[in-house]
Amino acid sequence: MLDRVWSEVRIYQPDMAKTLGRWVRGRPTIKMGRSGNGQLYVSDGRRLLAIVNERRAIKYKRGIEERIGKLMADYHVAEAHLSPGELVVNFGANIGELAIGLLAKGCRVVAIEPDPAALTCLNLNCPGEVEIVPTGVWNEDGDLTFYQKPASADTSAILSHGLRDAPTLTIPAIRLDTLLADRGRIRLLVGDAEGGEPEVLEGAAGILPQIDYVSIACGPERNGERTIKQCCAILRGNGFQILHESDYLFARNDQVKDVTRTPREQRAR
Repeated sequence: MLDRVWSEVRIYQPDMAKTLGRWVRGRPTIKMGRSGNGQLYVSDGRRLLAIVNERRAIKYKRGIEERIGKLMADYHVAEAHLSPGELVVNFGANIGELAIGLLAKGCRVVAIEPDPAALTCLNLNCPGEVEIVPTGVWNEDGDLTFYQKPASADTSAILSHGLRDAPTLTIPAIRLDTLLADRGRIRLLVGDAEGGEPEVLEGAAGILPQIDYVSIACGPERNGERTIKQCCAILRGNGFQILHESDYLFARNDQVKDVTRTPREQRAR
């Protein structure tokens, strides 16, 4: 797949690529190129990834797999003890980096992404392997205005200082408990809403009892404020124990039966 697609991509060396070349001595050689239809790709020789903007290539200066591994670690995915076949829901999936890591665990992945530019890359990076839902998620069903900044993966429904001049897009949004009402047990809900994490959790109220673990990025995207306190309050109010409380919140549903815990967790009880 890599050879076939990359053979159709015109390799070029903008200033960013030259910078990457200096930064990654002893690491995989990072190349960028565009396909005939203008789609931008990055390759480290082992994996090909469609990306939105040249500036994002810096994320892969140590290789694509290392970037995916870092995201998995940031979100504490290992602590969800994922098994093949389990359902994972990734909101704010962006171009699919986290979804690729989750697929490698053998999970069934639902990836939700509203931004059209990121959605194009997501479909290219996870063709036929992930259930992709092209919508926003919020605390009510209906149309929602998004402020677009795909170049830095900061597209958000929250109007923050950095999005004052951003173009807007009105798209359908849905509550997670509407979207996932009939999905049964969800092992992990994971993602980033760029400051809208409390609203996403509010919209998941009806299905939180059927979710085992929640991992959310709660960085300072809400006008410079983190959403960690609001998210912790919502999860604690729905029977979750907060295991990590930082820019990446990680919580376990304490109403989950012991069968979903590791032997070490069971002994600790």
